[in-house]
Amino acid sequence: MSGPIRGRLRTARLELVAADAVLARADAAHDRVALGHLLEAAIPPEWPPPLTMDVLDFWADTLRDRPEQCGWWSWYFVRNETTGPRVLLGGGGFCGPPSEDGTVVIGYSVLDPFQRCGYATEAMMRLIEWAWSHPTVQRVTADTFAHLPQSIRVLTKLGFVAAGAGEEEGMLRYCRNRRT
Repeated sequence: MSGPIRGRLRTARLELVAADAVLARADAAHDRVALGHLLEAAIPPEWPPPLTMDVLDFWADTLRDRPEQCGWWSWYFVRNETTGPRVLLGGGGFCGPPSEDGTVVIGYSVLDPFQRCGYATEAMMRLIEWAWSHPTVQRVTADTFAHLPQSIRVLTKLGFVAAGAGEEEGMLRYCRNRRT
């Protein structure tokens, strides 16, 4: 169940960089210089994206204590050099390694200036492919709020289907099963 240390995945327009303890600690400390150096990218003033501030320390501590889980937590979405200057534009990933029944939970967030450009869909498609490369993963789920139609659109583009209420009040759950 171990992910790549300082793993990097590519898409047509992005480089996805798996957070390790060093990256996650720089992010949690709001050390923009160190984070930019480690990612070899500009860090926009809006960083970090909404809904991630509360988990930065958790990711850093978890990856320090369990480095073998690199890849199963946070990934940074960096625009690659073929489409413009390298810039950190979002993040996403998993809420930990697969559960006993083979489920992983995903989440993602893209900074406002980069929304509605397909980056979330592109990044999450690649991360889901990465998850499927692990035979224990049987299902990917995501919870989102009903008032976030852009997030729902990303999930439906990725082949997710509505699966009822989410974990928190007002959230909807979406699911995608491994194709056999």
